[in-house]
Amino acid sequence: MKTGFIGYGNIGEMIIKNILSLNILNEEEIIVSNRTITKLDLLKEKYPKITTTSDNKYLTRNSDKIFIFVKTPQFKEVMEEVNPYLSKNFHIIHVCAGLSFEDIATIYDGPVSQVIPSIASTTNEKLIDSNFRKKGVSLIVHNKKVNNHEKEFVEELFNEFSYIEIIEKGNVDNLELATALTSCGPAFIALLVKKLSKIASLKSKFDVGETEDMVVKTLFGTSLLLSNLDEDKIDTNADETIEKVATKKGITQKGLDYLDPEIERIANELFDKII
Repeated sequence: MKTGFIGYGNIGEMIIKNILSLNILNEEEIIVSNRTITKLDLLKEKYPKITTTSDNKYLTRNSDKIFIFVKTPQFKEVMEEVNPYLSKNFHIIHVCAGLSFEDIATIYDGPVSQVIPSIASTTNEKLIDSNFRKKGVSLIVHNKKVNNHEKEFVEELFNEFSYIEIIEKGNVDNLELATALTSCGPAFIALLVKKLSKIASLKSKFDVGETEDMVVKTLFGTSLLLSNLDEDKIDTNADETIEKVATKKGITQKGLDYLDPEIERIANELFDKII
């Protein structure tokens, strides 16, 4: 039996390519399904031993667990399609935000794990032996029917290319906030980079490509200052970094004095809007 993956959008592609490039699962252990099968042609060309199909029913009959990488509105449709082929203890792992285990239980009442991955966890062969093999945070929550072996499989898989945060069932109310930080975070940070770069370009003789290059490289270096990559758990040193850069009455301190209350206000309003 194989491990099945349904859906090859941005997140599905990222996770499947991570698994293959890092050799987390063997090619012959993997079966991938996508509605438009031609989208899998390049993947199949690079990894000829994987099985590809556009038939979710075929995938389910030949798998012992399934990852579902479709958008939330499509989840029910996929589950209703494959449900007749699921055994009682078939493990479903999905990445659909906004779905409770209670909602899913009306269609399938077996073991279900939810993973909220981050596009920040994208990796490739060049990073296999580097400190940057693991990036971003994957949030993981299991329903009560997932056994320890199944938990370990999911957690160890995502731990190969991301830092994992296990959300206990009793703490699931915090999942939306954690999602905003980890899964939405790359888009928020990218927008900040875009705006800083654009405004800096307008106020200077640099073109936007040059200012964006400066911002991105500064962001990368700052993230290393804030992180201890020698440890499995990252320790942030935000206050220490600020103290090293800012001097009394200097331009950095003037900027901090302006940004501090503004960012606090914006962050409060942001979370109020999206959570």
